[in-house]
Amino acid sequence: MLYVADAPVNSSWTQTCIRQADCVMVVGMGDDPAIGEYERFLMSMKTTARKELVLLHPDRSVTPGITREWLKVSN
Repeated sequence: MLYVADAPVNSSWTQTCIRQADCVMVVGMGDDPAIGEYERFLMSMKTTARKELVLLHPDRSVTPGITREWLKVSN
């Protein structure tokens, strides 16, 4: 089952999605490693859910090493 969080970020539905999740997919644009409000909220919640990073890229090819910037920001 796939839950999709809604707005505002700290809504009860978003909290339920995170609490019930076995896995949380964090989806972002590969060329912008900035942490958004949903990511900050997720990091502030106590959850045992596995977190998977999914990066979307506008081009068919990606410069190697771009993921490193995302991983630096999320730690």
